[in-house]
Amino acid sequence: MNLLKLSFRFLKNHLKYTLLNVFGLAIGISAAYILFGYAYFHMSFDDFHPALDSKYRVLMHNQSSSGNVQHYASTFSPVGERLLADFPEVIDYVTVYERPSLISSIDFEKSFHEPRVCFASDSFFKIFSFEVIQGDRNADLKDIKTLLISERAAKKYFGDEDPINKVLYRNHDEEYIVKGVFKNPPANTHLQYDFIFSERAYAAIVEDNIYENWAWWDVYFAYIKTAPGTDIRVLENKLDDFMIKYRGDT
Repeated sequence: MNLLKLSFRFLKNHLKYTLLNVFGLAIGISAAYILFGYAYFHMSFDDFHPALDSKYRVLMHNQSSSGNVQHYASTFSPVGERLLADFPEVIDYVTVYERPSLISSIDFEKSFHEPRVCFASDSFFKIFSFEVIQGDRNADLKDIKTLLISERAAKKYFGDEDPINKVLYRNHDEEYIVKGVFKNPPANTHLQYDFIFSERAYAAIVEDNIYENWAWWDVYFAYIKTAPGTDIRVLENKLDDFMIKYRGDT
């Protein structure tokens, strides 16, 4: 009891000093908590995909004649398909083409410029574990008219109506059928899409043959899944010859 009285007396007689220490401790704890949360958030990016250690994004670097090296997250559109064909270590791939678009409802009463739009090859929902919660749970992107949308996009364009088999237009004249709704992507993923179209649809509307185009690379992203036991360093060392094979000694 006497110790408690002495403690209160000390606090009363040294109020400014006590408040300063308490305030400093609170700031320190808060800062540590924020820094821990920030670090954990960034370290957890895309770690919700199963078999994560077998999945890789294919990066590209370019070295100029002066020796300067530039690194890119994007690559050429045929890369994923060719890697699958050329290397037994690669057992699946997905190519993503990012294309912000004008999306409209069938009556054009709702029409918005949407930044989170992509075209993806068949294995998108096999390699990435975005849960399809409504409609085609197999997420078949082989059909040229197939479109899968996020929960927020479904709410935005259809309200409380069932969006499955409803029509949405892209850029006014391209008609697609909503075949599935997937959960909104979590904040800790770089794949922030609300509209996922079939790669085949993109191939049909562009002038260039995307399966043979080794010139344009800025909007194409390739991901691969490797076979169990693959030494990724060994595979990486083979890629210099791979690029020479398809693009020449560049």
